[in-house]
Amino acid sequence: RALQLAMGAPLLIKMSKKNIINKQITQEIDTEKNEKIVQEYENDLKRLQAEFENYIKRTEKEKKQIEKNATAKMMKKLLFIIDDFEQGLSQIKDEEISNGIKMIYDNFVKFLTEQGISQINSLGDKADSLKHEVIKHEESSEEEGTILKEVQKGYLLHDDVLRPSKVIVAKKEVPQKSNPPEVIQNE
Repeated sequence: RALQLAMGAPLLIKMSKKNIINKQITQEIDTEKNEKIVQEYENDLKRLQAEFENYIKRTEKEKKQIEKNATAKMMKKLLFIIDDFEQGLSQIKDEEISNGIKMIYDNFVKFLTEQGISQINSLGDKADSLKHEVIKHEESSEEEGTILKEVQKGYLLHDDVLRPSKVIVAKKEVPQKSNPPEVIQNE
């Protein structure tokens, strides 16, 4: 029996070494799995963080666009008031009244300028379909497509067209055919 015990001792030692090695291998595998899981969580976290940052940027951009659209809509309505002021000022004969209304008009124009509104200066320029609405063509000695008259002023809000100018544009003059003089025959 002592011999069996003595012989079994190496077997027990071998088994213990095997168990220890198996445990170590299992721990290494578990560590690798855990590292992969941790890496996956880190990647998911980074992706979610990037998505959230993009969401914030997108909502800020949308918010600015909504504000810009609301401002443009309001300012566009105010342009008709400017038109009315200009038309009214041209009709007033009394200089004192005209000066008072001109002061109000100037303050209103200053306010609109502070909001980013500027007038489109068109006379003498070539018609641009983005800034001008051509309502009529007139024969002229000017180069074809040149703006001859501005019927309604156009305005920009920053660099965007708020309202295009309504304009009359030059077209080439058609030379008039002269009638040949009548020949009178003596009979």
